[in-house]
Amino acid sequence: MTDHEIILAIQEIMDGAPWSADTTSAIADLLTENGYLLRDLDDDDVTPLRPYRVTLHEDAGDKLTLIFGCFAADEDHAEEQARDAYPSYEVVHITLATEAEAHL
Repeated sequence: MTDHEIILAIQEIMDGAPWSADTTSAIADLLTENGYLLRDLDDDDVTPLRPYRVTLHEDAGDKLTLIFGCFAADEDHAEEQARDAYPSYEVVHITLATEAEAHL
């Protein structure tokens, strides 16, 4: 699911429903099923997300480069997010980015 589809699904879960543990669990399940990491605020063993930039080509050898910004636990996680967003594109390079660059 795209982020937009996830937000719409959360809206559907909450629409007219009383806020309860079941509502919270349904939202948490939806988020984790779609690759979001959920944790308690006092969890110290969770890898923090860092900003990454992933460069992609629509076709191998393209000169036009797409830059995908995201927050990820590591390079593999960043690549996974880029491939989810652009499944037919070729991943060219992955680098750590500044937080501002990750939002590009």
